Amino acid sequence: MSETPERLIDKLRKLEELVQRGIGGERDKARVLRDAICAKYGITPEQFIDQTTDAYIFHVESKIELRLLMNIAAWACQTTKIKNVKARNEVHLHLTQPQYIDIVECFQFYRGKLAEGLDDYCVGFIHQHKLFAPPSGEAEEQSAAIAEARWKRIALLMQAMPNDHWQNRKTLPERVPA
Repeated sequence: MSETPERLIDKLRKLEELVQRGIGGERDKARVLRDAICAKYGITPEQFIDQTTDAYIFHVESKIELRLLMNIAAWACQTTKIKNVKARNEVHLHLTQPQYIDIVECFQFYRGKLAEGLDDYCVGFIHQHKLFAPPSGEAEEQSAAIAEARWKRIALLMQAMPNDHWQNRKTLPERVPA
């Protein structure tokens, strides 16, 4: 029994989805099966992959998040030319649905990791430049609550930071006795 063209195209699209998003052996097996079906029927993946794009909106809160999003989009789309429009904290990207799904999941994951890393960097920066209040019992409790692994990460970040310290170069004018 031969497959109808619609069922064949549907099957090839599902295999292509596994090729693009599968993991390890699943991806490899899907690629082999897809290539065998394409060879059998004399078609190429480009003929059945849905390339229609839609505009999707992403919300970013900073220039750093914008940079992260655009790098993730470039990776997901395998190009350096990403069509986008930025308006305030919104970025409009023209993507296929699989690209959109990959970017959303990846951006959510790395946005959290970025926030953690920036927080560690900030703590290291504050300690590197000694920009904190004199010690108190409360500060010691907070310090003890930070996990040892995080302190090691922060210490490594501090080593990589420039050791430039701000110096107050302004002097107060001499007071003239009245």
